[in-house]
Amino acid sequence: MSRRVLQLESQHPIIFDGLKAEVWVITMRNNVDIAYMRNMMPGVFYTVNLQQDQFGGHRFTWPSGCFNAATIDPTPGSVTTQNFIADSQRQLFANMTATWTKETTP
Repeated sequence: MSRRVLQLESQHPIIFDGLKAEVWVITMRNNVDIAYMRNMMPGVFYTVNLQQDQFGGHRFTWPSGCFNAATIDPTPGSVTTQNFIADSQRQLFANMTATWTKETTP
């Protein structure tokens, strides 16, 4: 089974809907202070990929129900990837440390 990917621009609010995707790729063009999650399925592995635009410095506030998530890298062009597993209460728990990378321009 392939994982469904949903690409979004940062907006208020961001909604992580487990019926629509397991992977969210979000281009950060502004701060996101409000985010929600819904329809998370127990035992499913979810990934959030937050990509700063060329200006960077954008904040992201994780939704309530997301635990142990890292602060995102504000560096212009950086990418923060956080993985989660949903528990029986449909909450998301980071199952490993987030990764941070810097995009390179060819």
